[in-house]
Amino acid sequence: NGCMTIGEFTILFTTIGYIINSVNSLLNFGQNYQNAKASYFRLEEIYRFKPQNYGDKVINKVNVIRLNYVSMVFNYGIEIRYPNMEFKLGNKYLILGHNGSGKSTLIKLISNLYEPSSGIIKINGDNIKEINMENARENLFSIMRQELKFPDCSVIDYINLSNKTRLSIKEIAKQLVKKGFPELSYEIYDLASNENNSVNLLSGGEKQKVELAKTVLKNAIVYIFDEPTAHLDSITRNELYSFYGAMSQNEIYIVISHNMEEKQYFDNIILI
Repeated sequence: NGCMTIGEFTILFTTIGYIINSVNSLLNFGQNYQNAKASYFRLEEIYRFKPQNYGDKVINKVNVIRLNYVSMVFNYGIEIRYPNMEFKLGNKYLILGHNGSGKSTLIKLISNLYEPSSGIIKINGDNIKEINMENARENLFSIMRQELKFPDCSVIDYINLSNKTRLSIKEIAKQLVKKGFPELSYEIYDLASNENNSVNLLSGGEKQKVELAKTVLKNAIVYIFDEPTAHLDSITRNELYSFYGAMSQNEIYIVISHNMEEKQYFDNIILI
């Protein structure tokens, strides 16, 4: 409309472009700064980790696990005292307790991921501090975690990496059927069929089923399940109950739960 010349328009358009680029640079800097800050804090956490000291004794079997006068004191001053417990080969145990009673902490104590503030934990009569528990966890323990945090990998890679196996999708499905999980095998087969499907993109219930499959597929002696039925459907839950009933005399099952209805599947019940 004759308001400005082509030269003036070019100068204005170029100036606006410089401003937009500068704003984008600032926004990108803010995002990169937050990412770098998060990474820095994670590195700080790693440096704060205390190195775990393991004993030299390598064990090939777990006959009994005993906890005597064990307690755990946290940084915020709360202390959890556990009753004396004994977990014997060929038995399955249900540990019941309300939220915050220290059920998940108990798993970390038994597997030596936490060191108790007081008391003693023994495996086969040996102090857990004298045992190479890194080796024991790798070969004798299979743990279903409640915290569903996974590495960025496919379903089949997660199961194989966790159990140090190289099973195909069909082999995983067949072994789950042999373990008494036909319905779970179908679902894991479907989830694992997409190799590019990261386990982190699954729903909460699907993640728990992957974690359950990983746990029961491992050849171990001590099987620990932390709130295993929290997000399971009724069919998979019943398969898990049948799995408890078919337990071998060469295994120990420790199940952590707050569901009182599960008492009927266990002969040994511990309240904490």
